[in-house]
Amino acid sequence: GAGGGGCSWKALCAEASRELELLAALKREIKACRALWSAHFDLLSQLDELGQGVSTMELVEDDEELRRINPLEAERHRYVVRYEHAERAHKYRGDLALAIADLNAGKRQYSYLRRQALLADGDGGEGAAMAMCPVCHDEVGPNERSIARCAHSLCTPCAERIVARHGGSFVCPICREKGPLAMASELRWADGSSAGTSVKGSWGTKVTAIVEQVQALPAGDKCLIFSQWDDMLSLIARALSENEVPFRRLQGAGTLDAALHSFRNDPSVRVLLLPLKSGANGISLVEAQHVFLSEPLLERAVEAQAVGRVHRMSQTRPTAVHRFVMRGTIEEAILGLGRQGGARADAGGQGASDRGPASGGGSGGSPCKRQRRADESKVLSWETVTALFSSPAAAAAGPQVQEEPFVCL
Repeated sequence: GAGGGGCSWKALCAEASRELELLAALKREIKACRALWSAHFDLLSQLDELGQGVSTMELVEDDEELRRINPLEAERHRYVVRYEHAERAHKYRGDLALAIADLNAGKRQYSYLRRQALLADGDGGEGAAMAMCPVCHDEVGPNERSIARCAHSLCTPCAERIVARHGGSFVCPICREKGPLAMASELRWADGSSAGTSVKGSWGTKVTAIVEQVQALPAGDKCLIFSQWDDMLSLIARALSENEVPFRRLQGAGTLDAALHSFRNDPSVRVLLLPLKSGANGISLVEAQHVFLSEPLLERAVEAQAVGRVHRMSQTRPTAVHRFVMRGTIEEAILGLGRQGGARADAGGQGASDRGPASGGGSGGSPCKRQRRADESKVLSWETVTALFSSPAAAAAGPQVQEEPFVCL
């Protein structure tokens, strides 16, 4: 009895082990199938993109035949009138030559940067990442190197002197390729964050810029960092922790008193993270001299509340507001619309004060009407939505008001 039970238990354990091995093999097979599916999907996507880039063109004898076909404006390029053939052929040959030149330049740049990456990772030490500047012949570390569009590298001081000598344009000292100052910028990672920064970790362009600004604050200065997104505050908190920057965060009523007491009385705590909607009301934080606004808002009153935490009557030191706006995104449009809204609000307030209380406008009326007007002011109009998704330049057009300095990334 006992011996038979022991054999059955051993057989059961062996069967369970084989089952677990089978499940592990199935998981590996599923992972390989997913990788294969992703590779096929990428291949089909690229083939489809190539197919979309090729269009069949039709030769038309004269304008009369073209009028009979009456193509749509978007399809007009598919039809070539016979007298247009030479001009079109010349144009397309020129476009092809330019595209081939750009492709070859990109290949050379990729090859050079790939060699630089392999050199930097050669033995894992800092010495492998050192290079020599072709201008001053000094050794240049990976965080002191500037890369031109042609992929040639040199030290940043030499690049700045070249730019100053050529009136704001960069000229490569090796191949003499010309380009603006932006072409001689530091390398950036795939997510857009700077590779030459002193910030530890890869947090994205905006969070890296915020941490850089915090580290660059004068000794003894403190700052408030506002954001309307909890996830953004959590990401900034992780970046500050990784870079050993002491901070406190207002997160719930239970931590309010302790966080405020530590921020106000501990000189080592220089940063306080606050939610923009709930953390910007009724708190005096004159111990801080800097306000960081992580993203722009259409409601300028909320931003004014945030700035009012440090810019108040009891403040004895100069204050500064830092706005972080991603260039070429919807944030630029929001910033422009917010400025227009602030200018209109100022103009409306001035007009109401000129008319006086007898005009029946302004903030008069019953509390219910005032609340309804306040709620209606928060609803986006169709014109506002259209402007948000138009070009940033168009959204920023219109009346401009004097604003605090902001960082546009």
